[in-house]
Parts: sequence; C-alpha cells; structure tokens
Amino acid sequence: MILKVIHTVSHENDGEKIGALFLITCHHQNHFGQIIRPLETRSELGAKRVEAFAQIITKGHHFITHCHTRMKVKSCSQSIISVPRLPLKFSPLCHSKSGGLEVQEGFGVKGIWVKERGRTVMRYARQTILNEVGASGQKALATAKVLIVGVGGLGSPVSLYLAAAGVGQLGLVDADHVSLSNLARQILFASDETGLLKTTVAQEKLTRMNPDCLVKTYPEFLDETNAIRIASQYDILVDASDNFDTKYLLNDLAVKLDKPLVYGSILRWQGQTSVFWASHGPCYRCLFPEPPKDHVPNCAEAGVLGALAGVIGSLQALEVIKLILAKSDKRWSLDESLVGRFITFDAKTFQQRSITLQKDPECAVCSKKVDDIVLPETDLAMACSLSTIDLDNWQDYEFIDVREEDEWERGYIPDATLWPLSRMKHGQFPEQNEKRPTVLYCQSGLRSRLAMNYVRDAGWDLSSVQDLPGGFAAWAGPVAQDT
Repeated sequence: MILKVIHTVSHENDGEKIGALFLITCHHQNHFGQIIRPLETRSELGAKRVEAFAQIITKGHHFITHCHTRMKVKSCSQSIISVPRLPLKFSPLCHSKSGGLEVQEGFGVKGIWVKERGRTVMRYARQTILNEVGASGQKALATAKVLIVGVGGLGSPVSLYLAAAGVGQLGLVDADHVSLSNLARQILFASDETGLLKTTVAQEKLTRMNPDCLVKTYPEFLDETNAIRIASQYDILVDASDNFDTKYLLNDLAVKLDKPLVYGSILRWQGQTSVFWASHGPCYRCLFPEPPKDHVPNCAEAGVLGALAGVIGSLQALEVIKLILAKSDKRWSLDESLVGRFITFDAKTFQQRSITLQKDPECAVCSKKVDDIVLPETDLAMACSLSTIDLDNWQDYEFIDVREEDEWERGYIPDATLWPLSRMKHGQFPEQNEKRPTVLYCQSGLRSRLAMNYVRDAGWDLSSVQDLPGGFAAWAGPVAQDT
C-alpha cells in the first residue's frame, strides 16, 4: 500500500478555519493526480513507514483517508490508528455510496474538497484510472478544441462522448433543423424538438450534460468561404457529414491547415472510419482522388440503421480522444491510431477489415505546397434556400421530381412532374416553364443538386430554377399519393 500525505495550510471550511489538513490516499497516483496538484507539499510514505505519519501530525490537525472505491480505506485507516504515538483521535469516515473519492465528512471536517474540483475528479474518475489517461491526459482533454462538421447520425454520438469525456471546447457546424425522419439515428434530439435548429438544441443539451465543456455553434453549411475562418480555431476536425462535397472540402481544409481529420461514413449496413493527417500519413484524396461522378445515395435515400451510426460515431470519438492524448503524452504513438489505416465495418455480417493506406506522392492535394492548395467550391454553397419559397403560395412554382418511379408512388408534391435523374443522364429533359419558377427536388436534396448541373448544361436559365434543400423528406407542404 502506498500512502500519500498531503499538507495544506489555511483552508476555509464553512466558516471554520482549519489550521492544517492531512489528506491520505491509498490508491494509485493517477487516481488522485488532479487533487494533489494544487496542494502545497506532499511526501510519500511506504506501508512500513506509517509511523512517520505520527511525527508530522500535531494536535488540532485533521486528516482523511480515502481510496477510489473505498476498498482500501479500512486497511489504511487501521494502519494509522495502530500508530501508538498518534495524538489525534481517529473517527470513522462517512463513506459515500459511489466510493471513497466523495468522502467529505469526518474528523469534524465538512466538505473539505473544493466542490467544483471534487465534481471534476468524480466525473472523470473511471477514465483517469487508466494509466494512459491519468491526470495529465485529463488536462489535455480539458484544453483540447474539436470541430464537428455535421450534427446528425454521426455527429450525435461523437459530440455526446467527447463532451462526456471532458473535451474543453466543441464546435458544431450544421445549418439543418431537427427532422422527425432522422430521430432514429440522431440520438441527440427528441420528438418535441422537430423544426428547431440542430446546433441550438445540441448546445443546450451538451452544456447541461457537462458544464465543463464549452460548446460553440455555427448554424451554417461549411463551404470554401467560411471553412478556414471556422476550422483554424480548432485542433482536430471531425467529418460527420453526409455528402461528398463536404467530405472533400474537409480533406483539403485539413491538409491546408495541417490538422488531423477524423473521418466517418455510413450507408445501409456499411460503416467506414479513418484518420487522415497529411503530415503524418495519407489524406482522403490519396484513397479517393475525386468525388464519384455518378449519383451515390445517402442515408435518407438508401436507408441506414441508427445503431450503426452509434458504432461508427463512437469509434470516431475514440480516435479523437487518442489523438488528444498522443499530443500530450510520449507514451502514446500515432501507430495506435487510425492514421494510415482505413476501417470498414459490415453490421449485417459483423465483419471488419483494416486496410493499410499509403501516401500518394502524386496526390492532387497533399503533394502540393500548403499555399498552393485551393479549397473546392461546393454545390451546397450554390444551393437555393427553401426559405425563398412561399409555402402558402407553393402552387406558383413548377415542381419537377427527379426521383425514380417507385419513390414517386410513395408520395410526391401535388401537380409535380416526374422526370427521373436517370433520364437527364441520357440527355432527356422536360421543357423549361418560362412563366413560373421551377423547383427541382429528390428525396433528400442530393440528386436534385446534380439535376441542377444537368439542366444548366442543357441550356436552362438557372435564374428561375431552384433546388429544394432537404428534398421531399423535408417538404412541409401538402403531399399527394396515387391510389
């Protein structure tokens, strides 16, 4: 057993001035690191030198024995009681149900811990037990700044676990609102919060869960005009987005700013995660040089299980924590992170693959000098906002549905024209209505953005053409269905 004896002078306690306090802990140093740091002096006593304690105890001093879970308190206390020359009568501690760290009453001493420090230690006690974390690791977490782009299926578990772990500052980037159809996987939100801004709801909940975590919100979509301004304030970037525009923008941004990017992606039963850090390994473009030219469905179109978002989002949170610890402790190596490795996970078969990635010496982004990297323009920045459409007069618009026929049969905007994107790919287009503005829509907004590019190339006048962000899934107007 190792005893740490801490001596601190002139503590004020409920109006009573305590001349000196001896606080004796009988557990591992890491468990107690945050508490002993602010105290003035300390000395270590081995189990065979307990008698030395009597030489520094004087009448009128107080002392408390405790361990992390109360298991060692009794034996430690008995050792002290057995010292024959101990001038101070020993009284039993009032143990808390949760363990010895919250023992605050004994020997006439009430609430001897500074409340906020006591709560901090208790909050993170289970993770600071780990040798790889300890007090220094917790301090590193408390000073870290992490930017999460996307507060949806992946962003929900990432933000929850990072806030719970004690990350000092989180930045949340998302311009979307809480939607009922997303609640199955976006566990940060509730049914009565539909229609509210995601970042506002998330900030309130995360702050209430852990007041130690500062949550800053950016209720906007990340694009080439705001990316550097926002991301330059943070140490680590988290890709919790659901579209390729943002993923490629984030990659190029991370390379330009030399910041680690914790990547995550989910679709149907499949999940992927990795860490891209160009100064220590490959970037996202080393693996996927360009966005796919053909349309790739997202979760709203192809479906996904909410639990899969929890799995991948939790893995992303773990990687963020490991990166933070690696920066603060030489015992950590980036080899233990996912830098240079790409994880694929099949939730249906529970098969997992780890693919070793190599840096591409001819990569279009990370092989360049930082100053030569130009952030790509995103279609998100060009998309027209639904707020410009007066839903009370929705019949003033010409709606073109670019989904497939089977999707149309499940519901559509009344009087809309069905013209699947697959027909546009083959050069077939409807006549542009020159009398009314046209709105293109799909299920979630991705295919309609591609359709905007197709009609532009076909010679349409885009000054009277709009895209419907969020697609049919976000449509708040009337709905028709063939019977």
